[in-house]
Formats: sequence, C-alpha cells, structure tokens
Amino acid sequence: MLSSVIRRNVACSLRTGFSSSAALPTIHDKIVTATFVDCMGERFVLKGLEGMTLPEISAMNNCDVLQDDNQMGGGLPCQIKHTDDWTEDVFGEGLHSSQTHVILSQEWYDKLPPMMYDEDRLLEEMDYFERAERTPHSRIGAAIKVTRDLDGIVVHVPDPLPFDTS
Repeated sequence: MLSSVIRRNVACSLRTGFSSSAALPTIHDKIVTATFVDCMGERFVLKGLEGMTLPEISAMNNCDVLQDDNQMGGGLPCQIKHTDDWTEDVFGEGLHSSQTHVILSQEWYDKLPPMMYDEDRLLEEMDYFERAERTPHSRIGAAIKVTRDLDGIVVHVPDPLPFDTS
C-alpha cells in the first residue's frame, strides 16, 4: 500500500518535472542587517540570520554592545507565540532579565509583533526598581527575533545596568 503511494508520487514528479524557475533559498536570502547604537552614539552594523534574537546577532559578531545574561538558559515560565492561533506555554525557558533592554524608533516598533506578557513584566520591573527608564518604545532585545521585514533595523542600547564586582 505505502509503496504504491510512493511510486505514484515519484511517477507524478517525473512527469511534471521540477521547476527550474523556483530557485532554492540560499544563505544570502536569510541574512539580515541590524544596526546597534550604543549609549555613546557609536554605531555597530552587524549581520545575522533570520530567526536570531538581537543578543544572538551581537554575540555571533563578537560584539559586546548587547549582552544577554541568559545565554545558558533558565528563565521564568513564558509563552511563545508561533501563529495567531497557537501560543505555547514553556517553562524554564524564555526571558528572565531586562539586561537586553533596547529602544526602537516608531518605524521599527510598529513592525514588531505585540509584546508578550513576560516581556512586558520585565520592562515593568525594570522601571519599578529604577534599573532603567522604560520608554513607550522599549523592548527586550532577547524577545525580538529578526525577520526579513526587520532587515536594516536600528536599535538604541541605553547605558548598561550597573553591577556589583565585589
């Protein structure tokens, strides 16, 4: 039964042929550019791949402009929105720090999907504990996965959070 289905599909593919006009995507098609502007106004134009987060792009380019303290996993329960109809609850994954706080212009902010609960909560805590000031265009860089629509995105990275070295 299964072999007859396979034979039929192979025969159909051979009869219709493979379209040479439909080129397979290359790695070049998946490359996006992000510009990071640090607190001193220095610009870092970095390349990454679709699906990467902003801190992953920074780390891949050996640039410490946006460091994520969540590289080893951990974090709090959160949700991942896969489609309009499917939001997955995950535990021990996701965001747990506002260290990758970025500020976007209205142009780029409007292109992002709506903020999920865990990102909003981290920004509220950041503002409440006065670690940094939340703006109307604040987002958590670790929550932003770049897509083709975000190619050329410009993110402003505010002063890094102070930390205790003792």
